[in-house]
Amino acid sequence: MTRLVSFRVVNLLGQFNHEAKFNPGAEFIILHGPNGVGKTRMLELLEAVFRFDLFAISDSYFESITLRFSGGESLVITNHASRHPSEKRRRILDVTFSLSGGENFRKSRGRVQLSGEEYPLAFWRDIQNEIGQTFEADASPSAKLQALEHAGQAYMPARLRRPDSVHGLLDLSSFDRAIVEFLDNFQIHMVQTQRLLILDASNDQRRRPTERPPQRMKVSECANDLSRRLAAALTENSRRSQELDKSFPRRVMDDMTMGQVPSEEKIREEYAEQSELRNRLASIALLDESMDVPLQSEELLPWQRKVLWTYLQDSQNKLATFQDLLHRVELFRSIISSRFLFKRLVISRESGFRFTNDFGQVIAPSQLSSGEQHEIVLLYDLLFGVRSGSLVLIDEPEISLHVAWQQKFMADIQRIAKLSNLRFIVATHSPQIVNEWWAQTIGLNASTSEARA
Repeated sequence: MTRLVSFRVVNLLGQFNHEAKFNPGAEFIILHGPNGVGKTRMLELLEAVFRFDLFAISDSYFESITLRFSGGESLVITNHASRHPSEKRRRILDVTFSLSGGENFRKSRGRVQLSGEEYPLAFWRDIQNEIGQTFEADASPSAKLQALEHAGQAYMPARLRRPDSVHGLLDLSSFDRAIVEFLDNFQIHMVQTQRLLILDASNDQRRRPTERPPQRMKVSECANDLSRRLAAALTENSRRSQELDKSFPRRVMDDMTMGQVPSEEKIREEYAEQSELRNRLASIALLDESMDVPLQSEELLPWQRKVLWTYLQDSQNKLATFQDLLHRVELFRSIISSRFLFKRLVISRESGFRFTNDFGQVIAPSQLSSGEQHEIVLLYDLLFGVRSGSLVLIDEPEISLHVAWQQKFMADIQRIAKLSNLRFIVATHSPQIVNEWWAQTIGLNASTSEARA
């Protein structure tokens, strides 16, 4: 798997040069520095590049950024609009991509130019909206480029078209598709500072322009999502169980007439392991009870060993449908239980999760403190909302977190990274977040940053 190993940005916000790199085998780096040096902008720019979000790249206000990868590839993005005065820069999209190195050692280039400087700012926003509606934000870079290529001049809002100005509005004929195909290989996930509320845009057309969209608690959405995941896992387990049960008699008879007889020690060992796994699954509401009947203490006859071995193989196959969800829920529960005082996390098929206090009273997730909700939402997002192999960008994880929780945060990140094969770039003001991880910290300041990780 090709991974980002370093990046360098020149003239971010018109004045900062920042550079950072991952240690070999490291799961994360930490960007640390005072307000105003561009930590958040750095994360936003990285997200925009990997998502091939052209307007977001242009709006980031930088001169160039160079990304280097584990396969030897180098991707350089130059923002030509940064050379224009601020009043013009807001209406110009002029970005060049240059990809080189890697297995083919072929240099690929592409430039996207779009100018609205001769029009009012409202026109520029209209173009952005028109383009933005053409594809989903999380569409692949190749899909985005294809949408841009096919739409061509159609992005110009009809009410603003003029015969002498629409030609050449957006020309991507010389853009090398190898660039977006390379970017297709990466998954990016951005964790924003605003984590507790979700704006509900489902009824946008019915709402008056001055009316604010309704908000939903993100922590409640997390609980509902876990309920859906538990239900989906149970459905898949039921489907697989039915398939195996249909053929069980035939396979038992086959095993009775052929094949080796497993040893009694092996059977009892497997039986004990599955019993322990069933107990773990029962604790997160995926099974109602543990192993039905304990094995007899008397020595097993050969035919009993053959029947039991077929049963255990089937059981292992069925329980495998729960494995990934089990590991994630257990880690989620482990971290939350070590943080929350006087509350017990309860996993439930109906509610996903809820809490009880020392008096047995039920506490809904939405009734927790803002710090507790931030911890839940952030952990849940990382464990259940991020694809395996992703690069995860986290901005200010310290928000609303107790100092003791901040000190443990990067250790939690390391556990999550190993479970889901993730890598992290964390931007923070907090020395407590950094804690013992200074060797993997890059200090961003008003001059060129030296990579220390």
